[in-house]
Amino acid sequence: MTRLRSDMTISSIRRQVQAQGGYCTVLHSGHEEAGIIFLLHRHKSTLSLWAETSNMEGARGWACRASAADELEVLEKIRKERAFDPDIWVLEIENVNLEEVVSEQIFSE
Repeated sequence: MTRLRSDMTISSIRRQVQAQGGYCTVLHSGHEEAGIIFLLHRHKSTLSLWAETSNMEGARGWACRASAADELEVLEKIRKERAFDPDIWVLEIENVNLEEVVSEQIFSE
């Protein structure tokens, strides 16, 4: 299955969030075509970090990389990911249900 360009996926997610009355901003712009996308998701006093990935069958989806009440812990995870790969995208999303925003499936932990 062909993967959409990262900048197109970001644009789609932003429109979905805004259509639902949520807040969305790009914290870090990565490679336009192939940068991995991370979603910093704030919802109902919880904070989680999700990464675009694929499962063993090749299906595209999202996996939780960090979930914590401590914002500094999650931000440190983002810093480490950016140090490892400067081409990543980081998108902050607030006040929406993640399942209603992304078109791919959410992989369980």
